[in-house]
Amino acid sequence: MKKILHNSWFMVWGIVGLLFLVIVGVRRVDGYVEKFHRRALDQLQMLGQVQYLANQLSQARLVKRPGDDGQSGFAINALLPWLEREIRRMGLIDKVSQISPLISAMDEVSPFRQSAMVMMKGLTMVDAVGFIAVIEKEASLRIARGDLKRSGEEQPGVDVLLEIGLL
Repeated sequence: MKKILHNSWFMVWGIVGLLFLVIVGVRRVDGYVEKFHRRALDQLQMLGQVQYLANQLSQARLVKRPGDDGQSGFAINALLPWLEREIRRMGLIDKVSQISPLISAMDEVSPFRQSAMVMMKGLTMVDAVGFIAVIEKEASLRIARGDLKRSGEEQPGVDVLLEIGLL
């Protein structure tokens, strides 16, 4: 009988210990679940904010303001001053070998109000592509003709000839 009671106490203490471990484990898991739930709610809130901002951005892009021609934010009235300003802004003024207006023949119908020809020598490919990208970003400008060729064996870079039209 003593042995059975002795074994019973071990069993009772074993069950109490097991219950203690289960309760502590459940509380710990409950804390992790609560933390995970809070993080999930925070991320859902941030996702909502990001969606709101993305929607605002897309609506702002759809709104056209009078005189808005792309990146500059104002209408381009004269092509040559705009080209010179952008070339200076990009630091390519020393690469320009010629910039001049193009005058179409009287019998030729042109879609452009103004046209210009820009010739640059010894540009890096990055500068050439960057300059072309600046022109392409403007809604009222079109590149009517473009020519890129290697500068030569002794000079690194490319020579660029662009005919640009203002709509």
